[in-house]
Amino acid sequence: MNPTVTCIVLNWNSRDFLEDCLSSLLASDYDDAEYVVIDNASTDGSVEFVSQRFPSVKVIRNETNLGFAGGNNVGLQELASDFAVLINPDAIVNTGLVSDLVGSFRADDQIGIAGCKTYYPGSKRIQHAGGYIEYPRGAPGHIGLDELDEGQYEQLADVEYVTGAVFAIRRRLLDDVGLFDPGYFLYYEEADLCFRARKAGYRVVLIPSAGAEHIESAVARKGSRFFHNQLHTSRWRYLVKHYSVEGLIEDTFPAERIWLSKLDPVVRSAASYAYRNTILNLPSILAWREMETKERISESQRAAVKEGLDDLRIAALNQGIPTAEELARISDLADIHEKPFRSNLPIIGSVVAGLRDIWSNVAAKPFVRPLLNQQKAVNRGNIERLAYSVEQRSEKRQTQLERDRLLSGLATDMHRLNKTVTRLSSRLDQLDRVNLDEDDDPAPH
Repeated sequence: MNPTVTCIVLNWNSRDFLEDCLSSLLASDYDDAEYVVIDNASTDGSVEFVSQRFPSVKVIRNETNLGFAGGNNVGLQELASDFAVLINPDAIVNTGLVSDLVGSFRADDQIGIAGCKTYYPGSKRIQHAGGYIEYPRGAPGHIGLDELDEGQYEQLADVEYVTGAVFAIRRRLLDDVGLFDPGYFLYYEEADLCFRARKAGYRVVLIPSAGAEHIESAVARKGSRFFHNQLHTSRWRYLVKHYSVEGLIEDTFPAERIWLSKLDPVVRSAASYAYRNTILNLPSILAWREMETKERISESQRAAVKEGLDDLRIAALNQGIPTAEELARISDLADIHEKPFRSNLPIIGSVVAGLRDIWSNVAAKPFVRPLLNQQKAVNRGNIERLAYSVEQRSEKRQTQLERDRLLSGLATDMHRLNKTVTRLSSRLDQLDRVNLDEDDDPAPH
């Protein structure tokens, strides 16, 4: 008997892609599969379309957009099948994809996650043949990116992670390592789960015979502010969860500072957004880390990570603002002065310079001097406006940092309060059980 499989398509306003995606899935050559669409509160008629066009597909509708991790967790927490295959709605899978992925699990009981090659639409140009995370900044990379597939990745391979566009999970793995971390809204969720799987002793592999076309970034337009905000916020959640504190301090923070100095305004703004979000969520991120690793993070380590993030946030806010020294240098350059004529000719050089100066006084200065004074006035006005702008930005930056400090303290206090409430609730439950046991004791004779 074949293992059972649940194919889960997570959807958010992707009605235009669902026809091709679900048609390709339902054409699968694997018989023991059920098909589910989990909808993250779409407003484009996706649910109605699936119900009418694909009545055999089960639809689960979330009341709010839970993101990739939270949305898929809705299906995975109720998983009764042996395996789950997760598919983005902008993916078109090969007929044999489910069979190939399930076959890999059956061949090796230690395979916990299996991914496939993805291609750019209508081509054999590789988009993904396995993924890796670059140390020390945690930047994601795809093996084979933009290469024409000529059979160079035809062997089953262990990889750091596989893309969330299409991949399969063994149910037993979820019992051992848990579901997706819902703290990720978009990006790095699959990398995080794959990291935890490998740490638990499971293999994460790419199955070369399994394939799909993937439009990529159909939900979050690549290069948009939203894309960068989500990417870098998730990147820093991954870094804080999985890199050693020593590695963050000695390698990641310095490398990030260098990267930060080279950014355009959109990406720099996204980086600043990510640092701020990470600072505010640091208590909960470290709580997840401790829960998953069973390792205690000391107060000094927490303080060191927060200090590094604070420094990055300040650097991001300061980037592009002239310092007082730079303003003074610009001001000096803006103050244009007339320079006397000089000549390097021997003996008669001073005479030549004097004649040139006389000629300039007669022929040029009556016309040039007004223009020179006008330019100096324009320069002074520009310098004053620049100085005012710098002052305003500095005040805004200080306000932002003060707000961050207050919010960070509030987030820490809330986290401690939640832990206290949880501990008290646990003790009350214990007390209730003790009282119940006493009530059940037989009366003395």
